[in-house]
Amino acid sequence: MTFLSPTCFAQEAAVRLLALQYPPYEYQDMDGGKVKGVAADLVREAFARMGRTVTIQVLPWPRILWMVKNGQADGFFTSYRLPDREQWADFSREELVPQVTCLFSKKGAGISYTGDLAQLGGRSIGVVAQVSYGERFDQAVQAGVLPRVIQSADGEGNFRQMLAGRLEIVASNQLGARFILARMGRAAEVEELGPPLERLSSYLAFSRQKHLGAVRDQFDRVLRQMKADGTWAGILKLGAP
Repeated sequence: MTFLSPTCFAQEAAVRLLALQYPPYEYQDMDGGKVKGVAADLVREAFARMGRTVTIQVLPWPRILWMVKNGQADGFFTSYRLPDREQWADFSREELVPQVTCLFSKKGAGISYTGDLAQLGGRSIGVVAQVSYGERFDQAVQAGVLPRVIQSADGEGNFRQMLAGRLEIVASNQLGARFILARMGRAAEVEELGPPLERLSSYLAFSRQKHLGAVRDQFDRVLRQMKADGTWAGILKLGAP
């Protein structure tokens, strides 16, 4: 389905954006083709309405953060708005996509969790390197409440490790976990633990070194239009697993 606005705009310089392998929001198949996902589709639609060419490249998250911080790319998505990132990233005011973070385990693992993270202090928990899972989880890791957190490059690797018995729990975006497990054909082997960790807003952010405040403002205006005319909700619905 195509949502491109029929309005014609003068073309301006291409904007280079980076994204994490993070289905169903943004991801690239093994063939290295076009970056897919609901967040990628939303970004492309917004930039088309803005009359700007945009390129999207999938890279590991630590590299993305370093490149945007140092002005080697124009921006990145999807990101939570965190104080340390706001020092070098200029975040959109409009939410790009909502996300819910949760914990998952193998079915029948017998893990008791009712919302108190201290219950999981002795458990091995897989996370993606330098990805935030919300303030409560992040602070529990920093405070040593969760001392056995193991970092990896992507969520799919975490679930493979858990299903192989090398991890007990995986922290993940809820829709991302469902998407990954469905593609693996192993959704029936995994369960969501207790209540969700947090409901979070995620955004598109630009490198402050690039001085793209005007582009950010235009992106916000267009994204508001997309929400008002139903395009935003339609793209999110199409991408639901």
